[in-house]
Amino acid sequence: MGDLDVLLGLVLGTLFKVSALYSLSNARKTVRRYAAKVRELWIYPIKSCKGISFDEIECTNLGNRNAHARDRHWMIITAHNNSFLSQRLEPSLAKITPSFHGDMLYLDAPNKETLIIPVNLDVTKAKVVPCKVWTMDVEGLDCGDEASTWFSSYLNKPSGHVRLVATAPGLKLQEMSEKPTGHNLARPGDKSIYHDFCQNLIMSKATVDDVASRVSVPISAQNFRPTILVDGCSPYAEDDWKTVAFGDISQPNVELRVVRHCTRCLFTTVNPETGIKDPNEEPLKTLKKYYLYTYMHIH
Repeated sequence: MGDLDVLLGLVLGTLFKVSALYSLSNARKTVRRYAAKVRELWIYPIKSCKGISFDEIECTNLGNRNAHARDRHWMIITAHNNSFLSQRLEPSLAKITPSFHGDMLYLDAPNKETLIIPVNLDVTKAKVVPCKVWTMDVEGLDCGDEASTWFSSYLNKPSGHVRLVATAPGLKLQEMSEKPTGHNLARPGDKSIYHDFCQNLIMSKATVDDVASRVSVPISAQNFRPTILVDGCSPYAEDDWKTVAFGDISQPNVELRVVRHCTRCLFTTVNPETGIKDPNEEPLKTLKKYYLYTYMHIH
């Protein structure tokens, strides 16, 4: 399939099945069973900024989308090294709210006028910028000086300190199988845009609720930023899933392949509403005490 071929749609309430490997009479077999249903669907148009909840999405090889909203289609970079900027260093990015009106992207943030930029940049005029997501080389179209000034001002940085880039057809993508990370099951040809690893992060509400019950600060799924939140399974059941298929058990609408469990970092300690890191590093501090192998990326 091409870079943006659609794998079909996913809607709230969709039942899904999972497959797990087990041994029977010394033979490895695959068993599929209904596991739960979809509770929430999220797209994060700009890496590290607020997400948008949808009732339905399209799953593509490069990430989920709904009309012009495309997951991690935009990224903020620091101008001096063109490396991505995230809530790990700038937690207030959590308060930047994207929305779409026609073919324009609107960005709102506290004490800032709305920034309006076109969804589709003119690839013949926009500057192609080499960028980095961790150690991986990618490319982006520079979204212009107005966007740079807006983000730099919001972050209390000198004018031009940060810039906004967007992906476009033909630009360099991440080759997921080449990412230097442990337990990487991505295959050659698996690509992603500006995601830390790959296009989806699946998590169960039961897991979120269990984590929240162990800490004294408010915790929601948005601390972990899943693209797909599911309901109806036991806490941490998602750790054992190998593939996830949505829809009818005999003819699923979407089938996703697990490529890596997702280790969590200081990102989870940022309150998604206030953009402030928890001073006690919760829930990460508690998670380290009892569960070091919890969440997973899927493709």
